[in-house]
Amino acid sequence: MSTAAASILFFCLITVALAHFVWAFGGTWPIRDHKLLAATVIGREGVDKVPRLASLLVAILVLVAAAIGASLGDEASG
Repeated sequence: MSTAAASILFFCLITVALAHFVWAFGGTWPIRDHKLLAATVIGREGVDKVPRLASLLVAILVLVAAAIGASLGDEASG
């Protein structure tokens, strides 16, 4: 993988991870209402809030994927 592609992948994954960290700690970015955010992110009606533990787990897994993607773009590592 080229360095440019790895950098773009890393940036995109870090953005996704940051959003999940915000939701895991009670934030509602980019939607102001907790109930609407949960319905939008989870994709079904009747959900009152984003599950914090699940969101934290997703954020950690996406960070790991970002690190793996960045390491694949490192041409010096072989």
